[in-house]
Amino acid sequence: MSELKPCPFCGGEARIKPFTSRKRLFITEITVYEVQCTGCDCRTPLCYTPEIAKSRWNRRVDDGKID
Repeated sequence: MSELKPCPFCGGEARIKPFTSRKRLFITEITVYEVQCTGCDCRTPLCYTPEIAKSRWNRRVDDGKID
């Protein structure tokens, strides 16, 4: 798994956070993940796997573009 890039807004450290649903929201419990900046509180949408959350966090607008 790749490392988390710094926050694109403030340059702060990012951490992955798991959340477990409450039974009243879903029929069964489910764990979802987000990546959150420790500096400015920027975060990804909730994702079903930590890998997807990391991929979304590490995505940058200019990924793969050549000037």
